[in-house]
Amino acid sequence: MRSVYTKGAHSCLLVYDVTNPRSFERMKEWHADLMAQNGQTFPLTPIMVLANKVDAPEEKRVVQYNEADSWCEEQNVCAPLTPSLSPDHSLAHSLFSKLTHAEVSARDGTGVEAAFTEAAKKALIYYGTLLPSPTNPL
Repeated sequence: MRSVYTKGAHSCLLVYDVTNPRSFERMKEWHADLMAQNGQTFPLTPIMVLANKVDAPEEKRVVQYNEADSWCEEQNVCAPLTPSLSPDHSLAHSLFSKLTHAEVSARDGTGVEAAFTEAAKKALIYYGTLLPSPTNPL
């Protein structure tokens, strides 16, 4: 069922609620599903992990930033580069070598625009539409 939602996607945002540890576990399951679909219905594309509800009081926060960021680092997700980007292109490799983790608030808008802009930028780079250059350092 999930492949119906991800088929043909050019970027993926996986969101969890910092006040709900179960949502963090479910996000990990979605990530595992996406990785299992690689090469079948979901080509590996730029993936971002978003921590939502960062506007909640600190005492309600259960999933800490460091915990989620460490999990992203452990995934060591490295997307294959498009033909337009050589494997030794350090910027492109750094863009896709790990899951990007950002904090957002759907309630007050904190970080939302930046997260969507970053996801779009990574998709454009990944698909060879936007290439880093001296005049466009990204």
